[in-house]
Amino acid sequence: GGLEEEQREALRKVFSGLMSCDKRKVEEQLNHLVERTKSNSTASLPPSSTSTLQQQHRHQQESSLLLRLWGQFPGDVGCFCVFFLNYLQLQPGEAIYLAPNEPHAYLSGDVVECMACSDNVVRAGLTPKFIDRETLCSMLTYSMKEACQNKFPSKELPAFPYMQIYDPPVPEFAVARVAIPAGSKDLPLQTIGGPSILLVIEGPLDIRTGDGTHMTAQKGAVVFVPAEREVFLSGTGLLFHAYCCL
Repeated sequence: GGLEEEQREALRKVFSGLMSCDKRKVEEQLNHLVERTKSNSTASLPPSSTSTLQQQHRHQQESSLLLRLWGQFPGDVGCFCVFFLNYLQLQPGEAIYLAPNEPHAYLSGDVVECMACSDNVVRAGLTPKFIDRETLCSMLTYSMKEACQNKFPSKELPAFPYMQIYDPPVPEFAVARVAIPAGSKDLPLQTIGGPSILLVIEGPLDIRTGDGTHMTAQKGAVVFVPAEREVFLSGTGLLFHAYCCL
């Protein structure tokens, strides 16, 4: 509605203004903020209500993250994004979906990322790679939501109890986590109507396909699977299967 559009426009103006700000002014204000954050690191809000407890927790998270990013990228305007973006700490097995033209940054840890075909990746900060802040600001959706709204659960298929399916709300791709129990012999994968990719996280695994191909895949191996090709797994290990449901 009208209010939501007004909020998006306000967010766009504030974020674009920050990203286009003079580099020296950014560094100066960031240094002031960091010093203030350090001096207030022991201060806390009085826990008089549930809401205040939540505010205190968020304040502590933002302060800690700001100092961490500043230590890695001193003077970088991306440090201010702590106050614009949601902060998520994913646990093993959890997944999030990020729609096109939504900003994000991986801070630490290991994840499996699957994305649709894209003609570019545009960066604004916290990176040694090429930065194009003007293009980024022009392409963002400026959508606003709670962090938990980006998470989505995995699904199980009764015919494949050793799989967890991560099926985001788009048709371009899905990912299956396949945990091969010890001593498995010719465990079948789903037969996919389009081409797919296997990423071996733990192995080695023996992979056999319906056309008679056989290989041993070690940890870190990537295997291309043609469309409609049956795949059977033997051994003990873990892999991720990225595919498109045609």
